[in-house]
Amino acid sequence: MDLLTNSIAPGAFHNSSERYHPPKCHPSTRLAVLEHIMTWINNLQQFMWLYGPAGAGKSAIAQSIAELCHKSNLLAASFFFSRTAAGRSDESRLIPTLVYQLRLSMPAIRKYVEDTIERDPLVLLQSSEAQIRSLVVDPLSRALLDEKDALSLRSGPTLIIIDGLDECGTAKVQCYVLSVFATAVQEDPSTDIVPGRQPS
Repeated sequence: MDLLTNSIAPGAFHNSSERYHPPKCHPSTRLAVLEHIMTWINNLQQFMWLYGPAGAGKSAIAQSIAELCHKSNLLAASFFFSRTAAGRSDESRLIPTLVYQLRLSMPAIRKYVEDTIERDPLVLLQSSEAQIRSLVVDPLSRALLDEKDALSLRSGPTLIIIDGLDECGTAKVQCYVLSVFATAVQEDPSTDIVPGRQPS
């Protein structure tokens, strides 16, 4: 898994040391917003878009939700973009970073991800669209064919948080990232089990 590890941005994790003391909601603040988002998470919807002007606290909300869901075993993966941080200012490490975390939070797909990378190590140099199909959609689909793996997926975490998409490259790149996830959800027969989620 050295190939995968060398392709990720560990600083993008919600609990990364690079983001030590990240912005998050102060206790007893934004309770209505947090409650609304947690209700959405528990209702298994596919996408949520959190928007507002700069400085409105979107990243603080995303961080607080990530921490809450991590404690509740609902968080499958996260990526926090940053315009000023190497590896977090464009989309090149997004999918490998999510895949690295999904291998840990969804053990049922681990063997399929590893098989794919072993068979084609250059998959990590392909487009984000190709990577998400080969390393997320296909492994999920294969895992669902096994009764034990499918049960594991249904009882495990499903939330993916992506924050700060506006800090990812250009507007064209941001639209591309959105289209990658939208296409993946349309192609994935397991979307009722592992929906894409995107506070950003």
